[in-house]
Amino acid sequence: TSVDFRVRRYLRLKMPRNFSNPGFLISFAIAEMLLLALVLPLLLVWLVYYHGGITWYSNPIDQISQPQFFNVHPFGMVFGFIIFLSQGILVYRVIPGPKMIIKIIHASFHLITAIFVILGVVAVWKFHTAAGYAHLYTLHSWMGMITLILFGLQFAFGFIYFLNGNVEEMKRLLMPVHRFLGCSVLVLSAVTCVAGINEKLGFGMGRHDPMINTSEGLQPATYEDKPPEAFVGNFLGVGICLAVAAVLFIVTRPSFQRDNSDATESEKEPINLSY
Repeated sequence: TSVDFRVRRYLRLKMPRNFSNPGFLISFAIAEMLLLALVLPLLLVWLVYYHGGITWYSNPIDQISQPQFFNVHPFGMVFGFIIFLSQGILVYRVIPGPKMIIKIIHASFHLITAIFVILGVVAVWKFHTAAGYAHLYTLHSWMGMITLILFGLQFAFGFIYFLNGNVEEMKRLLMPVHRFLGCSVLVLSAVTCVAGINEKLGFGMGRHDPMINTSEGLQPATYEDKPPEAFVGNFLGVGICLAVAAVLFIVTRPSFQRDNSDATESEKEPINLSY
């Protein structure tokens, strides 16, 4: 019947234009997931095995004395920006379905990203305040603030765009900005995470690393002594960069763009940096 036809048409699977030969897209999507599968255990080994775990403390004394509280910061930022933000961008490439359903999934991933990022920022701010450390004095913190501001703008633009879906002029103005900010935030988040890993390793190693025999006797191993933790941190940074590179390749390749026959005119603009 005509009703069945309309239902089938609405629920048709919307895959990239080259769906007749999807192996290339699927291969890169699997590669990105495997890289994230490398990032997750390395992050947990680094934070749990070498630095005691991940725990939230409300008491300022515990916030200073317990390294598990500071660990909420790298945990939240990597899970938010690297894991959930990247998957939120990829949903427009790898998940079939009606455009509105994909939009909801996309927005949900960004909301989860915001929750993890807020936890990470609050944790490091409370830690620095309780310990009497200065705020925002390192390159890592500067890059982090730039990333946060751009993510906030991108999230706000997306929220406004989603709520005003019938305002064509607003769609036309905001969509290119939203697309550009999404890719920019992902790249900046990877750069900031790598800078943070390097900074943390430079400040000192955690537990379980060997003591080094020096002229002053046995001393804890440092970054330049190449203890096992240094390799864990380095591979974590490399995995983050490669995973983000795989995401950028997928979202910027024109042949991987979705069939936009159900999109509005503003959403059909031929911009490569689109999801």
